[in-house]
Amino acid sequence: IKNLAIMCDALEELAHLSESLQQASISLPKAHRLITREIEILKSRKETGGDYYREACEAIEKRIFHEVQVVMETGQKPEINMAQFYQGLVDSMSARLLPETERSLVSALATVFPSAWPAELSAEYGEQELKLVCHKFRVPYNGQLMECYRDFKDTRGGIPEKALKNLVNIVSTLPVRSAECERAFSKMNIICTSLRSTITIS
Repeated sequence: IKNLAIMCDALEELAHLSESLQQASISLPKAHRLITREIEILKSRKETGGDYYREACEAIEKRIFHEVQVVMETGQKPEINMAQFYQGLVDSMSARLLPETERSLVSALATVFPSAWPAELSAEYGEQELKLVCHKFRVPYNGQLMECYRDFKDTRGGIPEKALKNLVNIVSTLPVRSAECERAFSKMNIICTSLRSTITIS
């Protein structure tokens, strides 16, 4: 019962993360933030466990689980080491994050997305990071772009002007997940069926 509970807790967390990463509006900084947050949650689960695990422990103490009597037998399968299990998940997810050399780029990209801005913006917030993003994606950084970015901040993420919109579009199209490709293949399989390919014009 405890082993199943540990698996349920972990799979529930990973399912929520997977659904969040499949959103069409997901950006690279947001995806990085979601995965980092999930790693912290899994680290905390090493000591406390999740809701299912606590329910399983309580059921074993009371010797009843959902109105079914729990019988303790000798020679049972060994219990999963919860701390080791969650640490394995943490290690696997950490390996999928961007390398340390690219972490500064994620922070720089966050300055382009208003949802990642702090509540109070300084006068020159994000301008150095904007230079890094422009250099990375080979977009010329000039006075016009800087003024557009300042107007963008003044409107708290209103519709960007043309000079800045090109950069925002480039950053927004960075691939974070393969969900779009998988959806396209699913639609193709619906259209190209063995029956439809044999239908004549008449």
